[in-house]
Amino acid sequence: MQYKLSSYIVFSESFLEPDKVLVYSTRTNKLLKIAREFRTLLQDNRLEDIPEGAIQYLADQKVLVADGEQELSTVIAENRAHNEENSSTLYEVIQPSAWCQLGCHYCGQEHKEKLLGELEIDKILSRIETKLAAGNCTGLEIGWFGGEPLSGLSSMRIINARLKEMTARLNIRYQSKIVTNGVNLKFSVFKELIEDFNVRHMEVTLDGLGDFHDQNRALKTKKGSFHTIYNNLLSILLSDYFDVNRHSISIRCNVNKDNFSGIEPLLYKLKEDNLHDKIRSIYFMSIYSWAQNHADVSSYTKEEFAYLRLKLECLKIMLGYRYSFILPRERKYNTCMATDARSEMYDPYGNVFNCTEVSLTDVYKDTAYEMGNIKFLDADSKPKRIFSNWFESIEKNAHYQCHSCKVFPICGGGCPKSWMEKNAPCPTFRNSIAADIRLKEIMSHAGEENKADLVASFEKGLKSSDFIYNNNW
Repeated sequence: MQYKLSSYIVFSESFLEPDKVLVYSTRTNKLLKIAREFRTLLQDNRLEDIPEGAIQYLADQKVLVADGEQELSTVIAENRAHNEENSSTLYEVIQPSAWCQLGCHYCGQEHKEKLLGELEIDKILSRIETKLAAGNCTGLEIGWFGGEPLSGLSSMRIINARLKEMTARLNIRYQSKIVTNGVNLKFSVFKELIEDFNVRHMEVTLDGLGDFHDQNRALKTKKGSFHTIYNNLLSILLSDYFDVNRHSISIRCNVNKDNFSGIEPLLYKLKEDNLHDKIRSIYFMSIYSWAQNHADVSSYTKEEFAYLRLKLECLKIMLGYRYSFILPRERKYNTCMATDARSEMYDPYGNVFNCTEVSLTDVYKDTAYEMGNIKFLDADSKPKRIFSNWFESIEKNAHYQCHSCKVFPICGGGCPKSWMEKNAPCPTFRNSIAADIRLKEIMSHAGEENKADLVASFEKGLKSSDFIYNNNW
């Protein structure tokens, strides 16, 4: 068979063995190490000079692929097949409340004191049960989202009790997760979410230490929220009840030029209070325009943020945080619920969407993003879904940079809505991947006794100029 170098390969210099080169396949998520001269032979397509045994090994790892293969088509076909074969769990998002106590400057939502009503709840549950019965499902996962979902805890309790009865009757596994601002996440609420709601993961946002967080995420009364949220986390994570092997809390940090200086102090504070090894992960997101509100005016460029984020990840490792996998652990077969054929989100007014970024805002009202209102939809109706042909669009339209991007298999194309709004949603690792795989090499192969020192040395060698995407990596 004739082979060629895969389009989904990233080369980088080995940090641990200077005479070797790292080869990372985004199709298989495998990191290999090869002799330096092999890189030249591969990139120059001089495969006849590579031993036959090595050729077969590289083909098995998808570093080499059949000469005539259209890889983008293959990857998209694999995505479709995987999604069809792994559709046993139905994922639905419920917004029990349109209210949020916070007045985050970057939030694109409009908050009102509105809870899901009895009629909407009945219709949502009927729709979910119809899907479960028709879809050969063995599992149901609910994402509790807002507004602030815990401001609608009374509605959550009603919905949860009925979902538990429904799934028990249908012999279907039930679990949930929640994104919360943390203001109402008292220990008693945490325990209730674990024991009654089958919550398997919680995400709380801290945008830096103290005042840095408060300038982003103050209460609507203008009072700061940091200490309330942080004290809630302290009471949960340091309790005898909390089990790091069974309970999962992650922290999200939204970052721009105004609050970046508060991120490192937050990392040190979490370490000082012995929370750093209790949380599942702490991750960093560049503030972006939400509902076309131009909240990204003070954000870093993608290249700048990729550099700064990796330095923060190195600091986390040196402080003893869990290594949270800079690169995805596996292929990204689906972008999000937008490209899932069944998943839907229900807002407190009964509106139905297939995207979590478009509810509670007038910008997307009466647009294709709104699939209808649950009060007027039959339980088995299948309204038109925007982005149902997203992968076909990528395959056919070369103007999407996903069409020729090396990281497409582990990215999936990002947020389709952002592409439609001409706001490229490329993941941060697209700009940092050459450095990311060197860090992955250290974390995978270095001994525990000198890992921190190696990471410190690696971090000192990072240069901002290395974080410009290069299709020749």
